[in-house]
Amino acid sequence: MPKKNTTPKTYNVPTTNFIIHLDKIDRVLLEDNYQLYCVEIPDNFGFLQDGNKYAKLHNAYKEQLELPYYFYSFAKPKATIYILLENSKDNGSPISLTFDFLDKKSVSAQKRKITDLCTDDNLHILAKLFLADYFYNQNKKHRICQADFYIHSEVYKNKATILEVEISKVKKESNDFQIKHKATYLLKADRKYIKPEYAGADVYCELLQGTKYYRQLKTSFVKSWQSDDKNNTEIWKVENSFDKKNNSKRKNPSIKWFRDKDDITHGKSFLLQEFQEKLTQYYKEKLGEDCAEKQKHLMTKIEPISQFAIKGYGENTGLFLKILGKVALYDNRFTEIETKNKIPFQRYVDFFNTYYAEKYEITFIEISKEELKTTNKPVLVLQDVEKQLFQEDGFLLGYDDPKKMLYQGFSEKIAFQTLTVNTNKAEEHTIETYFEYEMLDECLKHLGNSFSQIKEKLSQEKKIIEELYEKEKAINGDVSEESKERRKQNEKLKSHHSLITNKIDVCLNELLLKYYLVNELPIKNFDKPNHSLPCIFKIPDLVKYAYMYKNFLMFSDENNVLKFIDLRNKEGKDKRNEYLKALGIEWFEIERRFSERNYTRDNNGQDIINRFGNKTENAIKDTHFIFSNGLALAIEDTEERVLHKYDPKKQGKSQRAGENKTALEGIYYSEEKQIYTVGEKSMNIDMDKSVIVRKIHYYQKPENFKLDNLLQTLTVQFVRNQQFTVYPYFFDLLNLYQKDIIRTE
Repeated sequence: MPKKNTTPKTYNVPTTNFIIHLDKIDRVLLEDNYQLYCVEIPDNFGFLQDGNKYAKLHNAYKEQLELPYYFYSFAKPKATIYILLENSKDNGSPISLTFDFLDKKSVSAQKRKITDLCTDDNLHILAKLFLADYFYNQNKKHRICQADFYIHSEVYKNKATILEVEISKVKKESNDFQIKHKATYLLKADRKYIKPEYAGADVYCELLQGTKYYRQLKTSFVKSWQSDDKNNTEIWKVENSFDKKNNSKRKNPSIKWFRDKDDITHGKSFLLQEFQEKLTQYYKEKLGEDCAEKQKHLMTKIEPISQFAIKGYGENTGLFLKILGKVALYDNRFTEIETKNKIPFQRYVDFFNTYYAEKYEITFIEISKEELKTTNKPVLVLQDVEKQLFQEDGFLLGYDDPKKMLYQGFSEKIAFQTLTVNTNKAEEHTIETYFEYEMLDECLKHLGNSFSQIKEKLSQEKKIIEELYEKEKAINGDVSEESKERRKQNEKLKSHHSLITNKIDVCLNELLLKYYLVNELPIKNFDKPNHSLPCIFKIPDLVKYAYMYKNFLMFSDENNVLKFIDLRNKEGKDKRNEYLKALGIEWFEIERRFSERNYTRDNNGQDIINRFGNKTENAIKDTHFIFSNGLALAIEDTEERVLHKYDPKKQGKSQRAGENKTALEGIYYSEEKQIYTVGEKSMNIDMDKSVIVRKIHYYQKPENFKLDNLLQTLTVQFVRNQQFTVYPYFFDLLNLYQKDIIRTE
């Protein structure tokens, strides 16, 4: 809870969503400027047994049309291509399409009023038509209809990283639209690798001069380009998401969400903000000046309550690691080959006692496999190999994974946590060299006797190096190779220090949480306040909530001990229903309303079944539910992301200060819109991932209920080490129980 006499800070937070106000669309303007034509797809398309039929369909109208269009496969009564035509471009010629792959059927377009799309059900078609029109009009010398839209990020050698964007309505009944996006690679096309007969199987495009946009090319153009050495057009091929050579799905490229200073224009946030700005302006020009606006939410910053900060606590975690007492270290390193590592295990015992015994007032001892049968101590298992090496293509395929064998026998009886002490990357080694690794602190121990001393020494060295850089540049105009190497070594040591300290902190935190679960320790303890889990001593009502995710429901009993109901069988589901009924909640009513909200039922009210099984049940498993007396809420992830506020006046300078970063840093909440965001604890010069806007949906809500207490459980920093957590941290306990104790995954 915030300190008394402080006013919570509120901010206007811009996001990737935008709004089209249906009631503000200028219908007269639309009819004066545009016509709508519709081509219904022939019936035999639906019965065609051809995995490439959609690609063939797309190529068919891409070749014949040079107009903006939108193909809607769920249109009634038939899948339909909607075509937008400016009145000024109407020369009276009929529009028709021929589908060679459908027995050469020719279909004439039917004219409809453009204002037929100005309804709740059809607004998404209107929006997507004018999205196509926006790209269509970027370069009037070269126009083509296209369904996929690409924004340029950057080029490295013969590969371009782009952002593929599309828009969709948030909910059927709303006017809110979201911009979906994913990073994709373009490969610079080479004539000698293009076979004319297969040119239509790939997507080719070119960068439009003066823009950041790529436009698709017709198959006929690609064939012509392939055979014409004098055509100097630079064209690109969209990289296929499936790697046929290795029979596997390719990994998507990464575009950082935010990049500061000179690189800011290459970040996703900048690209999407610029696209959103131009697109909404285009809607205003074409649909009415007041019809579109960028989304922004007035949100309040959540200030974390103070946690205990005495000796024995993890840094900023609220976890009293001193509870662990005596931690047993188990040697589970791989020993079945000649090239096994030879470091004596006692050195690891000494390592942990040197760096962590005094810090958390815990001690570390070695434990044998025989002693595991009777111990109730928390056990930190040290291994030196990752599980993927025992799988297909791994160089330990055929050997038994020692972790799997260990956990199968003890995971429900002992609090286990595994730490990998081998920092070698398997892809950079062979079976002969992989196990040649040093002690975790080997390259650091000359800098100090504790990790805090080592960190301070590295920071001092960095400062000295930066001053040296400035001095050498001023005198010589450049930096010496010796100074460059010194900086490189400092950065390498800092990276290693961060890697191992973060890994060990995460392991000790999770070991303590599992210790609570396996030994059924009370999560609220008024006799020993330090023994309560974070936030609970100051917000005791937190023990009254129950949490459901995947296959289990978790709640606190009368002794404040966490209990679990297994939902994988009918007996468990019946217990869940009885438990919720005692809270005044009817589960089947929640399930019915969930299905309606998430469109998992058809028009007849029947549950949609797909090849993955019951769609409602699967969707419920993937949703985070929280229950209490008269309370049933779900946390929903959305496609909406927080945008950085770009200031063109600061081009080349840092834009991580003040309101530029909005909710990219910290935790924010809007009670009016029932949404929250969890950003970075402190933004760095680069930010890899976006900040998701999450929605709180109440299926049942007591009068005067406030979310404030639950929001405080996002402020802990042990689920994501030294970062806030995106869901109430109790879900982490639920995940640990399923993944590492019951081992359902």
